[in-house]
Formats: sequence, structure tokens, C-alpha cells
Amino acid sequence: MRREKERFGKKIMKSQIRIRKNEKNRTVRLLLLMIIFSVNFVVAQNTTTSEVHFQRGIVHYEDERYDEAITDFSKAIKLNPKNDNAYVLRGLIYAIQNKFNLAIDDFSKAIQLNPKNDDAYIARASVYGSQKKVDLAIADFSKAIKLNPQNTNGLYGRGIYYAHNNKFDLAIADFTKVIQLNPKHADAYRYRGILYDMGQNKVDLAFVDLNIAIELNPQDGIAYAARAFIYCRKGKKALATADEKKATELGGKLVKKCQ
Repeated sequence: MRREKERFGKKIMKSQIRIRKNEKNRTVRLLLLMIIFSVNFVVAQNTTTSEVHFQRGIVHYEDERYDEAITDFSKAIKLNPKNDNAYVLRGLIYAIQNKFNLAIDDFSKAIQLNPKNDDAYIARASVYGSQKKVDLAIADFSKAIKLNPQNTNGLYGRGIYYAHNNKFDLAIADFTKVIQLNPKHADAYRYRGILYDMGQNKVDLAFVDLNIAIELNPQDGIAYAARAFIYCRKGKKALATADEKKATELGGKLVKKCQ
């Protein structure tokens, strides 16, 4: 089972570029990806045929055959109505297809079947966020964190939506916890750095975080853009210009072009 779970995780990770092409909202897209990586690969043991449909649904998903994947997950659910993970995975595909109401229904059913499924809460929170239901998103992220305080996806997601609500101190606290649990989480460094700068005017702390974010992920155009803005205000125009150029190449949106 452990090898099977690891194999599943590796295959899902290979498909993240495909999902990125289908999601318009970058924040929601990243959250959904992280949830896919962390969904517990617990196959129903009481119905062999349900297990076959469940695993075949995953294969269809990897090949972007979403309708076929939904068909198999639906059959798995029909044969084993207590398979909460099948609901989560089907819900994720609905979310990718922008069928958000169906996705929420599936995540809610998974939670009803297994109130301790923190991934289901995180998935539903991500969809709530895409619908601009920020308070509901934060509530679900908080439930997931209560169930599993080590779940960095929940902390990271809640931090993002705290920031959306201008609750910068709470957001920074969540990103800090993410970094403590996973020191290589580049996005947490980037978001915390931006909030240190724009939310708390702690420029030196922001600069440190953005440097780390870029070191961990040299392809992060947003981090380059944020650092360029700091360089510009420090009067280091040459460094600002270099970062602006890099940010533009990587698709990062400039805060303000250095003059």
C-alpha cells in the first residue's frame, strides 16, 4: 500500500502543468494542486470492483480524460458509498471543470462520511475561495488545521485568505508556521515577504524572505517583482531594473516600474 501511495503521488505531481492550464485563478489552482498531492490514498477494502473503478479513475484523471474519470469515480461510489476519498477526487475534477457547486456537494459528502478528512475541508475551502466566499474558506481551512495542525496546505491556504481580508498579522503567523513545518516552501516565503513589506513596512524582513523565495524557486516572477520594488525604494536602480527584467520574463506583474 505504501509503494502504491508513493506511486500515486508521483504521477499526480507530473500532471500539475496540465491543471495549471485549466485553472484561471492562480491561488486556487495552487491550492487544488497541493490538495491533490496530499489526498490520502485509502482504497476501499470491502469491494474489489469499487477499488478497480477508483484506481482506473485516477489513471483517466492523469491522462486528462476527465469525463471518464468522473464515470469511474461515480461507479466506485455507487459500489461503495462510504468511500470518502472517491468523493474528494471526483470533486477535484469538478473544480477543475469549474463545476463548483458539484464540487462542493462532493466535498461536503466526503466530510459527512468522514468528518476527520482534513483534505476534504481544504478542497472545499479552495472552491469557496474561488467563489469569493472568503469567510467560508477561512472557516474550512481552520477546521482542517484543527484536525491536523501539521497540514501545511491548510495553513498556507488560510494565510492567503487572511491576507485577502487584510488580516496581515494572522496571515504572517500562518505562513511562518508553514515555513517552520516545511523550510523549503518557497511560496510561503514569498507571500510572507510581500506582507512584511506591504502590510507591515518591515522592509528588511521582507527582503530576506524574498531572497530565500527566489533561491528556492528561481522561476518565481512575482518574487522578483516584489524584490525589485524594494531595490527601487532603496535607491538601487540597477538591481531593481535587473529584477524587473527577470520578473517580466517569468510573467511576474510589476508593482511599479523603477524610475
